[in-house]
This record gives sequence, structure tokens and C-alpha cells, in this order.
Amino acid sequence: MQIFKTYFRLVNRKKNVMLIYILVFIGLATAFTKMGKENDTIKKYTQQSVDIAVIDRDQSTLSKALKKYLGEHNKIVKIKDEEKAIKDELYWRNVEYILIIPKNFQEQVEQNKNVQLISKKVEDAANATYVDEEVTSFMNLLQFYQKSDYSIEDAISHVREDLKQEASVSMVLKENGESAEKEANEGYYYFHYLPYVLIAIGILAVSSILIMFYQEDLRKRCICSSMELKKQNRQLILANTLFCMGITVVFIIIGVILTGGELVKQVNLWFYSINAIIFMLVIISLSFLLANLMNSETAINGCSNVFSLGFCFLGGIFVPLSIMPDAVVKAAHFVPSYWYVMANENVTYMTKVTPSFLKEFFTNVGVEFCFAVALLSVGLMVSKKKRVYR
Repeated sequence: MQIFKTYFRLVNRKKNVMLIYILVFIGLATAFTKMGKENDTIKKYTQQSVDIAVIDRDQSTLSKALKKYLGEHNKIVKIKDEEKAIKDELYWRNVEYILIIPKNFQEQVEQNKNVQLISKKVEDAANATYVDEEVTSFMNLLQFYQKSDYSIEDAISHVREDLKQEASVSMVLKENGESAEKEANEGYYYFHYLPYVLIAIGILAVSSILIMFYQEDLRKRCICSSMELKKQNRQLILANTLFCMGITVVFIIIGVILTGGELVKQVNLWFYSINAIIFMLVIISLSFLLANLMNSETAINGCSNVFSLGFCFLGGIFVPLSIMPDAVVKAAHFVPSYWYVMANENVTYMTKVTPSFLKEFFTNVGVEFCFAVALLSVGLMVSKKKRVYR
């Protein structure tokens, strides 16, 4: 097992670089997981509260009712009724929205005149839109009752009762009884970003070490040795496989630890693990191909960065596929990380193992495996050509 032992001696020489990648990834994965859970797009609807000011120049029953209604869902801040004060409050973001109710507001409404309420808001404050909607809803309902010959007092009373009503919402169920609401489980964010470090470490370690074995002088010495070439290759293959699978298992264990052990209780962990292992096979094949194409460790280091970042950006790991142009998404089908992400999505939103889930998951994983076979085939072809021409 001379070659096998030599391989891991070379791995030991690169342990510091690999450790840096592992520690950086753990830090990033922890941050991404925390941020992803806080900013998860699938959230229950909650009423937005905005810091607003209401300048009531009418002081009528209607204007006070409107101000009271807005104060139920928002925080009303008192400000001076001066142009400079209004601009200052918005500039310093003490308030995000200012509503100015003009004089004779109620009188004009009673006369069915079109009254223009003046609103001023911070330009990039999206929450101010909620206040606009509240004002519009109040005024539209008021006009409806007014046109039905209600007095202004009765109309205000009915409007307030109507606006207190809340809609009852229930989640739609799929045919198999699963909830249609998509909610990411504990391991989603960790395993979503895992390919980045697998690609970087896989190429950095495997390709760099294979290049050393493929150096012309060392290759000739190996050929002249008493050990058969087939046995040498078997030891290299075994060492590569054990190292890469070991790294993958280590990252799976780290993922379990970072998620507080919650994944151990879920069947999703097995499918996440299968997806990660198959993806690592792709990286082993890619590393073998690069080792036969490149002649220096410097070039391999460059390839490690290019492929890790390129696959992650194009495959939908760093940038969601949903916001990519259609042309880019179509091009992403030609990188294995795209199919990894698709399989990862299947696992994330799976609540129970069904035939349809298994079909989708193993289709995506199968495409990844095809990438591994294709890259390995090209690598073997290049390796054979190099042996012929040397």
C-alpha cells in the first residue's frame, strides 16, 4: 500500500489550506443559515406598523376618525405644521409618512366633492405604501356609505366596523394531503451552500496530489517499479475515494451539529447525504480530468476558484434561479450544481416520502451521476492520449 500511504502523506501537507476552507465555510454556513431563516420569503402575513404623522387642519369628526383609525395600526408622531419641520422630519426619518388633512375636509366630503388628501413620504420607504392603502380603504368605504344616503356619523361608524373585520386564511392542501406552503427545514441552507466547499477542497486536494503522481519522472519510476500499474491505479482510486467520501461525511456531521441535531430526527438527512455524496463523485471526476489537463499546482489553484464560484453562481447556489433570466437558467442545465440544487429543493419541501418525490429526486441525482461518468470518461481519454504521446 505504498502509493496509498504516500497519497495521504501528501494530503497531510495540505491540511492547513483545507482547514482554512472548512473554518471559513462553517462561519459562512452559520451566517447564511441564520440570515435565511430570518428573511425566509415564506412568512405569515402580519400588519405593518409605520411611524407616521397626521397634520389635521380640519379638526372635524371625520378627520379625527381617520386619524384614530390610522393610529390603531401605526405609531403617530407629533410634528409641527410647518414646511421646514415636515421636510426635516422626513429627512431624518423620524417619520416615514405624513398625512395632511386640509381645512373643510368633512364639508367637501359631505358635498360629494373630490377631496385631495396630501401625503408626503420617504421615497424609498416601502412601508409607507401600507398607509396609503389604509387611507384609500377608509375613504372608499366612506364614499360607499355616503352614496347610500348615510349621514357622515353613521357612515364613519359602519366604516370602522367593516375595517375591524379580518379574513380567515387556511393553507391549501395538495391531493396527497401535504401542505402547499413551502417552508424550509433545518438543513436546507447548510446543504444548499455545501457544494462550494466540496468543489474547492475536492479540486484543491485531489487534482494537486494527482498532478504530483503524474509528473513525468515520477510516472516513469512507478512504471519501472515491481508493482503492477493496475495495482498502482487501484490504490490511487481507493485513496481518492476514501479521502473525498471522508470529507463529505465530515461535512454532513458538521451540518447535523450546526442544526442542533434536528436533522437526525428527519428522513431528509438521508436524502441530503445521498445528494452530497453523488455530487462529490462529480468533483472526483472533474478533479481527475483537471489533473490530466493541467501541469502545475498554480493552475489547479486557479481552477479551484473558477469552478467553485462559477458552478455556485450559475447553478443557483449563490443567486436564486427564480431571479435569473431564462437564457441563464437554460445554460445552468449544463452544470452539475443546477441538478444538485434541484434535488436539494425536492428534499427541503418534502414532508413524507412519496413515489412522485422519489422519481423527481433520483432523476436529478441521476443526472449528477451522468455528469460524473461523462467527466471521468473524458479524463480517461485524455490520460490515455498523454501516455501514448509521451
